[in-house]
Amino acid sequence: MSKEVIVSLISLMGVIVSICVSLFVSLRQTGIELQKLRAEIKKSYVGKLHEERLKFYPEIYFLLSDFAKKVDKRYLTKEEIHSFDAKINELDSKYSIYFSAQTGNIAYRFRRFLADSIIRDQDLNKENLRNSEILRNLCKKIGEFELSLKSDLGIYVIEFDNLSKKISSYGQLNKILEPESKNTRSQN
Repeated sequence: MSKEVIVSLISLMGVIVSICVSLFVSLRQTGIELQKLRAEIKKSYVGKLHEERLKFYPEIYFLLSDFAKKVDKRYLTKEEIHSFDAKINELDSKYSIYFSAQTGNIAYRFRRFLADSIIRDQDLNKENLRNSEILRNLCKKIGEFELSLKSDLGIYVIEFDNLSKKISSYGQLNKILEPESKNTRSQN
């Protein structure tokens, strides 16, 4: 082979290597930029979703909390139950689009429980309304729904930054808070 061909081949190899390195760097840089863009879009979406949740979650939470207090006192009328059912179904229809998957599932199970255990009960009377098992389960379902709303808003993530899973019951929350309250009492 002549020197000219060898020099040309070496030059060609240099150009090919330069093109490959440039292509690799460009692809990598494009991937990084896409990741940044996705993260920015996600951040914006989550922020807007959180703002929307802050607008109406308090209304749902208030309705649940107020009803839970009546259930806890064992003072309910058929009219209050039916009114509550209508209001919770209306709010669910309006705002469930903003629920997380977990909250949507809990809301559905809550409404099913309410409908199956209480609303459709043909013998809905004071004796049945004071049935401690039904009311205990109702309080538990209300608590799950309330806590799921709070979790969607990130309340416990902010308060407990080492929390590895969502809080699903007030009993679980009390277990988390118990060591903290013991430490506070022992320091005083």
